[in-house]
Amino acid sequence: MSMLKEIAERTKIDRMGRTFHRKVVVCSCDACEKTYEKPYYATMNFDALTFCSRKCLWQSKKSGLLAEKARKTLLEKYGVENPSQSPAVQEKIRKNNLKKYGVEHHTKSECFKEKQKQCRVEKFGVEHHWMLDEVKQKRKETWRQNYGTDNPFAAEEIKDKIRQTFQQNYGTDNPFAAEEIQEKIRDTLMTRYGVDHCSKYDVTHRKQVEAKVGMDYDYYYDEFLPAFESYRRKVWAVTKKQPLETLENFDQRGRGNNGYHVDHIVSISDGFKNNIEPEVIGHIKNLRMLLGRENISKGPKSDMEINELLEMTGAQDEMDN
Repeated sequence: MSMLKEIAERTKIDRMGRTFHRKVVVCSCDACEKTYEKPYYATMNFDALTFCSRKCLWQSKKSGLLAEKARKTLLEKYGVENPSQSPAVQEKIRKNNLKKYGVEHHTKSECFKEKQKQCRVEKFGVEHHWMLDEVKQKRKETWRQNYGTDNPFAAEEIKDKIRQTFQQNYGTDNPFAAEEIQEKIRDTLMTRYGVDHCSKYDVTHRKQVEAKVGMDYDYYYDEFLPAFESYRRKVWAVTKKQPLETLENFDQRGRGNNGYHVDHIVSISDGFKNNIEPEVIGHIKNLRMLLGRENISKGPKSDMEINELLEMTGAQDEMDN
């Protein structure tokens, strides 16, 4: 409350001759500096801005006076200019998102992505704004302005940056020459197509997949795998919150075959198939550090019975109750 003059007492006599006493605050409007009175309350915040009318309040909003006051208050109390910059607020948001959507940021949730697609289709007739002709044209103009070409990957500056990143992450200019990437490609091909190289794929793959997973090929890829991916993300969200540094060989963690990876003893795949809660599969008692080559070799297999894990984590008792 700006320019406080005084806390005064006012007396009023009604028609019946009764006398009433009330306290008022004499203050100055932060917009027009007009002196006026307002009722006094014991819980009043005398540091807050005050206005004599809605007109003055509206003018202060337009001039940015209120926003500046809020910014200063946040800086004084929390050391940030915006609540979303506060680590405590960010942590609370992450926890709420994990609880509601199973991801740390709501934009990563499947329901949000689907809603975005629907909105874009309704407004623009496309699932993604990158498909709009005006966006494509604007993108090309920006690339020409910044790199002198319609394709930024043709610019030497971008090529050098890509090579530096590959060298830093994989020790080579070509990521496909890295053993880690090759192994990941082979795993993906084996999972999806039953072959370790795309040249080996043939028309019998559909039947092989159906025989292996015991379900229709289209259902497996269109419905089962997306649901599994959502479950996998939830498990890893739980896993990352565990005290991983207490695991043996955690200090030797790393990429590739020779580094140690975080492994789920009862696999995420088996947890999903048996409707086990992500909190159980991601529990510290189901985690260990496994050498990269051993983890890759293990694949989706489990090295512990599910009932044993349920007993270790106390989940069995909750299910019985």
